Amino acid sequence: MASNPLPLKIIDTSRVAPPPSITPDCASLPFTFFDLIMTTFTPVERLFFYSYRHPTVHFLSSHLPSLKRSLSLTLATYYPLAGGYRRKPGTDNELEHYYKEGDGVSFTVAECVDGRFEDLANDYERDVSQLDCLVPLLPKSGDDEESKPVLAVQVTVFPEQGIVIGTWMNHTVCDGSSFMPFMHTWSETCLSGVLSSSWVPVFDRSLFSDPSNLYPFYYKQIQNALISGTEGIYKDSKPPSDPVVATFSFGHILIWATTYPKAEATSFDQG
Repeated sequence: MASNPLPLKIIDTSRVAPPPSITPDCASLPFTFFDLIMTTFTPVERLFFYSYRHPTVHFLSSHLPSLKRSLSLTLATYYPLAGGYRRKPGTDNELEHYYKEGDGVSFTVAECVDGRFEDLANDYERDVSQLDCLVPLLPKSGDDEESKPVLAVQVTVFPEQGIVIGTWMNHTVCDGSSFMPFMHTWSETCLSGVLSSSWVPVFDRSLFSDPSNLYPFYYKQIQNALISGTEGIYKDSKPPSDPVVATFSFGHILIWATTYPKAEATSFDQG
């Protein structure tokens, strides 16, 4: 079922930063041993499909500015997503999420004039290779070469058909469930024009305790895995050559199923 990737035209690449007036000049959140484990996980990649019956020029002039502005306001509340993670200076094994004024999220705008939006957005089987290009590429590190980015966004316009918002998120900053309040806040802020306060994250690491001092143990295990080349949750499996994806709706619950030709079982991931 494999087919050629969608032909995309990159219209704009930029960085969206939170407003400095309502964001800390800099902030550091130390890793817990739970965060260390997440360094071996693959990124969280998600696509959001929206019907949009207008030309690309209309989106660029009428909706793109509000998307960027509302993202900027949302990052004021979720500022760790605008930064990255790094080894804490002067330490051997302490990692931290670090944000400094001026950091921002990689934001790409693309156009697809030859693709069929409805075919990609519907629930039947779809070729995964047709969806890969709608997810932003791994963003480059900022000025600090040691810092690894944690979030990127790509908006792809299908003229007169729809738009797709694709997100790439490093698993160390939050998991898929924790990421959705960020998306809800961005959506509500975009609709209202003011920063939504419906979802307020908590970053206080003093609420977490590690009485058994597991952090150094996990750090050593992960470093050993990196050295041996066996890191990663999927280290013992090979990626299939021809994956497809489909969506099944059960009332208000959506379940995404990724299947592979001639496979005996189907792997489900609740979305």
